Amino acid sequence: MKNDVEGKTFFENDERYADLINGLLCNGRQILREGDLTEISGQVRVRIPKAGTGRSGQKYKKREKMQDIVRKAAFGMNFILIGLENQETIDYSLPLRCMEYDVGQYEKQAAKIRRSVRKRPKGLKAGEYLYGLKKDSRLCPSIILVLYYGEDEWDGPMDLHGMLNFMDIPEELHSLVQNYQIHLVEVRKLENTDVFKTDIKLVFDLIRYSDDEEKLAQLVKEEPGYQKLEWDAYELAVMYTGIGEKLDMKCYETGTVNVCKGILGIEEKARRAGHSAGKTEGKIEGIIEGKIEGKIEGQLLEQVRLITKKVQKGQSMEQIAEILEKDPKEIADIYRADVSSAPRYDVDEICKDLMEKQRL
Repeated sequence: MKNDVEGKTFFENDERYADLINGLLCNGRQILREGDLTEISGQVRVRIPKAGTGRSGQKYKKREKMQDIVRKAAFGMNFILIGLENQETIDYSLPLRCMEYDVGQYEKQAAKIRRSVRKRPKGLKAGEYLYGLKKDSRLCPSIILVLYYGEDEWDGPMDLHGMLNFMDIPEELHSLVQNYQIHLVEVRKLENTDVFKTDIKLVFDLIRYSDDEEKLAQLVKEEPGYQKLEWDAYELAVMYTGIGEKLDMKCYETGTVNVCKGILGIEEKARRAGHSAGKTEGKIEGIIEGKIEGKIEGQLLEQVRLITKKVQKGQSMEQIAEILEKDPKEIADIYRADVSSAPRYDVDEICKDLMEKQRL
């Protein structure tokens, strides 16, 4: 999904990834550093027994699944896998999905050990050779952190037991059924964002206060970081709040966004609108039209920036449309303008040209 793409892009930065883990899982203690992280593939294969096969001739079908982001974190001579899932909607199967990701990562590690063990069969016990793991073989632990950005309060299960039907099952047996807990954080309910040292704090605060314009205005005035918010940080906030629709185009700068200027522009427009309430109908209509046009320009600029980044990565119009969940015809004009502007890719100039064509 489009919002998942922005979440992945933002947290692909290892400094932010380490900050996220330190802030949410270590209560702000600086346990992990950027250099401690190594990117690994989030692609896992889950083996499912095929129907109708006996134990002796057991056959499996493999289903591939893809985690959003996975990093291998080094602690001395040991490692731990830390995966991240970005979630906008409530998934009532989430414990099962996360469990499949963990099983897939453990299975990848076990498969690697099996290949190594069977290359040197000498001295192995029967069970070690048969199953491919030695008595002292060990797997790296795995954690999956889920960030939930949705406006609705999470009411999905927080563990596997929350998905199981225990009706009429004797209570003595409940504890014998293996459980699996998920680690989910509701971003809009975070009480303390001071545990973060990077612009994660700025993004999460925008999301937390996005429905309260008064608090939002106060927030961006008091925090200098909002005067030059990195573009990918702004894009993540926009995806989950729609705040970009409120900002004036003048707040967009090269590579950054001045959210403070944008919010102050909103207040100024509101003040002017209040003063002009008693003026002629023609002037009121002009103000409304101006606001509408400014909103359209802001939305267009966001879209141009997003598509331009994809074009620079060599993605085709069809690939971009699929990622953004749009019909290729909807982005055709922007895509062609991007290709024609290469290698400069002047986003502001592209946006102006497109606005001029729309006015004609």
